[in-house]
Amino acid sequence: MKNDIILTGLPRSGTTLACLLLSKLPDFLALNEPMRTATYRTYPKALAGVPDFYRDTRHSVLTRKKAVARVVDGKMTDNHFSNEKGQRKTLVRKQEIDIEKDLTPDFKLACKHNALYTILLADLAKQYPVYAFVRNPLAVLASWNTLSIPASRGVVRAAEWLYPSLTEELARIPELTGKQLHILNWYCKSYRDLLPAEAVIKYEDIVTSNGAALSVIDPQATTALNENLASRNRNKVYDPNTVGKVGRSLLADTENACWHFYDPSEVEKLLG
Repeated sequence: MKNDIILTGLPRSGTTLACLLLSKLPDFLALNEPMRTATYRTYPKALAGVPDFYRDTRHSVLTRKKAVARVVDGKMTDNHFSNEKGQRKTLVRKQEIDIEKDLTPDFKLACKHNALYTILLADLAKQYPVYAFVRNPLAVLASWNTLSIPASRGVVRAAEWLYPSLTEELARIPELTGKQLHILNWYCKSYRDLLPAEAVIKYEDIVTSNGAALSVIDPQATTALNENLASRNRNKVYDPNTVGKVGRSLLADTENACWHFYDPSEVEKLLG
């Protein structure tokens, strides 16, 4: 399983971008949310479904040159959503796509899922190379609040049937920002406690290195990736009033596990 790679991370932390960049590497394919997660209604079935999916996907790629992923018009993308103020539109849909690059039988196959793979993380990390992505927590929260995704509504959808205790914890929190901070803490605490430090990759490092920071996943990235990337941490679609309100709540949450990866000064800079 060394060439079957698990990618996870905070929602809106650059995981989709990472899939696009990794797929530019020779003999590497990274798929954006390919599994139909709603079909797995128990933790054991979800865990057992991962190796089955990788096996079936490898067979499909090598024999049919086809795979399933969330894409835009049949092509891989760096973002699920439009970049506009107000309610941002979903651009991706899950579909079977053509795999046009040449791949050897032992090609590296990475699949990305945020909630599902984080819920399964303790067991997945025993069996696979696992990498998680994080991003400035205020930028993450600001992005959530421009979208209609489970985290923006204060829920982790897969947890409803795979990790009910988390769903119960969130139900007891009355206010939306409090729910979102709890979700942020859960993701970051999982990566802090269950992964080695080098397996947690910052969005900011990917951007400033033009993609080379992904070399922790595949050393080829050091020389093969030199993309023109720009940080979206100060995205103009983020509402300043929401950013200020959420930012103050975040800074007050001093025990949040996000502070293991980021210093409060990095959040304060986005508020300045």
